Amino acid sequence: MRSAVRNTCFAILSSIETDLRETIGDLALCKDSIDILPPDVRKVATERFELDDKHTPGTAPENDIDLINYTDFADLGKMVRLRAKELSSMCGRDVTTLADQLESMTRARNRVCHSRPLEDDDLSRFIELANLLLRDFPRLQWRELQSVRLKIEQDPTFVLRLEIPAFWTAAADLTPHNLPMVDFDETGFVGRITETRDVIRHLSGPHPLVTIVGEGGVGKSALALRCLYEILDTKKARFDAIVWISLKTRMLTPAGVREIHDAVTTTLGIVETATAELGSLARGADLSTLIQELRNYMEQLQLLLVIDNLETLTLEEVRPLLESIPTGSKVLVTSRIGLGELELRYKLDPLDKGQSISLARRHAKSLNLQLLGEATDERLARYCQALFFNPLLIKWFVSSVSSGADPERLLIRGSQSFSTALQFCFENLYNRLSDREKQILQVLFAARRQLSQTEMFFLLQEATRSVLQSGSIPGRGTG
Repeated sequence: MRSAVRNTCFAILSSIETDLRETIGDLALCKDSIDILPPDVRKVATERFELDDKHTPGTAPENDIDLINYTDFADLGKMVRLRAKELSSMCGRDVTTLADQLESMTRARNRVCHSRPLEDDDLSRFIELANLLLRDFPRLQWRELQSVRLKIEQDPTFVLRLEIPAFWTAAADLTPHNLPMVDFDETGFVGRITETRDVIRHLSGPHPLVTIVGEGGVGKSALALRCLYEILDTKKARFDAIVWISLKTRMLTPAGVREIHDAVTTTLGIVETATAELGSLARGADLSTLIQELRNYMEQLQLLLVIDNLETLTLEEVRPLLESIPTGSKVLVTSRIGLGELELRYKLDPLDKGQSISLARRHAKSLNLQLLGEATDERLARYCQALFFNPLLIKWFVSSVSSGADPERLLIRGSQSFSTALQFCFENLYNRLSDREKQILQVLFAARRQLSQTEMFFLLQEATRSVLQSGSIPGRGTG
């Protein structure tokens, strides 16, 4: 489901495009000239025309007037420049600044219409553009823009009923993919500039298996999607196809943990889903047969296979799939637990304090929650620190407060809701540890301070004796 933020951006930009198309089209008709599109604009607009399912297949546009509805910000900016003299005389001022504004918003416009992750300031920039056009170019007709602004003021929910035409997205994606919509439209993608650059560099490099590793809720899936959509747009790493498979079986909500039905939960499910996405008609084949079929695809194509939340399976379960990746293809994995010698591992840490505060404030404002949206940085920093600067926990906390929870009581360590949220983020990490690794954690928890290697060696020996004798850990419960 598209977000209210994305659809609000679309409502504004679509109204601007509609008004400008009408102005330019009327101007062309007054001049008795229907050849109004530059050749490069006409070519792209024709492709969009053909992708629009409103037309009967094989239908051709009669002239440029038929194509003008398939022009976007960049195209309209070009046409404004071409007709600058006529438009300037109409509105009483130089329109090149109008063309500049349209062209500067082209990437933001494409993010909205091409289902790309939004930046945190996209909505505010579209609102500023609308205000600028109405203020600086009042003599141009902005009927649709004024109507949309009035509707937003009177009933902001009307944008939820809007549909972004499918041909915009279809025209943008030259690389076939099944990437899901991102779930951070309301806040924008916070921070992670260095991380995005690093992961894209790794995907462009020689290593066949790249993993993004970090605790639950730290933003591994969000980072992966941000990188993949940027790859689609910038061609920083060339793939013939991208296949996304999620092994997520549960999600954290203010009401608790919710199970996801029909989730992929096995290696067989991974390869069945992947080969089906690639067009295989095989049904009921065994695991080894499907793995070989997927490997054949990866030999013939430069394929990027993305497996999200792989920590739900053990390394031994997925080793047959990951141990021999054909040259040219790659596998990107997100997981709470690394894959050892098979991988090029990228460790993702929590947000820093400033990014955490920004995320909390933006999410609160998107929910119209003044209590947190207008809180001081000091107060939000205290909340974020208690939430370990974990993006998922921060969004869970804000959503819970928006649902009526008391923020101070929500963060009491012994409370059921907070314990449930912590368990959701960290339980896989602990459950997959060996007995010895769990013992080390217990010793560190009991000590409540940094320990030298000598101290650790001594305490682990003592802990082993104590466990054998009484099942307790020396010093536990102190400090």
